[in-house]
Amino acid sequence: MINCDCKKLLAIDLDGTLLTDNGNITEGNLKSLKKASEKNTTIAIATGRAFFNALRVIDKYDFDCYLICFNGALIVNLKNNEEIFSKAMEKEAAQKIVDLCIREKLPLHVFGRTYWGINFMDEAVKEFVEKQNIHPNIIRDARQIEDIDIINLVGIGKVDKISEFIVKNNMKVSFTNSDKESIDVMGENVNKGNALEILADKLNFRKEEIISIGNYYNDVEMFKMSNVGIAIQNSPDDVKLHADYVTQNSNNEEGVKEAIEKFIL
Repeated sequence: MINCDCKKLLAIDLDGTLLTDNGNITEGNLKSLKKASEKNTTIAIATGRAFFNALRVIDKYDFDCYLICFNGALIVNLKNNEEIFSKAMEKEAAQKIVDLCIREKLPLHVFGRTYWGINFMDEAVKEFVEKQNIHPNIIRDARQIEDIDIINLVGIGKVDKISEFIVKNNMKVSFTNSDKESIDVMGENVNKGNALEILADKLNFRKEEIISIGNYYNDVEMFKMSNVGIAIQNSPDDVKLHADYVTQNSNNEEGVKEAIEKFIL
């Protein structure tokens, strides 16, 4: 255990980790985050979500943090909106993947920092739009994104077609899975671990001072960059193998609170 008064950088995933299955942060998790902040701990939310979608969650709760979003393609200090790091995809690669998904009728979300486009408006997107009053751009042709810095593509459903296309064409991109039904595509060498290293260097943290908490495959690189990598109980078994500690409690049972109390408070 490293629960002492020395400074620490704590990186926490959102979905399946800090958030319950209904998308909320429990009172216990929130209190433990605030206690950690008071004990010389800098908090970074590290998520595969788009910038605007992560803010939609964080803004509901009163705690200061840094935000690593798009699986590491963008880092922002939310106290002052300072952009610490951003990496867009190569335009040709992004356009080829968009073209594939339009041609093969594969649902795809296309993100810039403030841009959101989709090629198909399915029921899940319709529900989100109605709830949040945020309207995506409808993409019918890959040429529509020529002048946009694309940070992240998220394919839904038959994700193997996208990953096979990337590998076959030797594209200079990174890809990972944030859940069973999706594939996230970013610029080359982009992942949560590399983003955490960039943030740690910026804030003068050593690896020995970093703790990370996650639950899925896109969190594994973050575990490797940490002194202590913590997998939440609801993680897949092969993700747990990469962790230094596995919580007894799931995301619905305040596994984050358990981890913070064990290693920080």
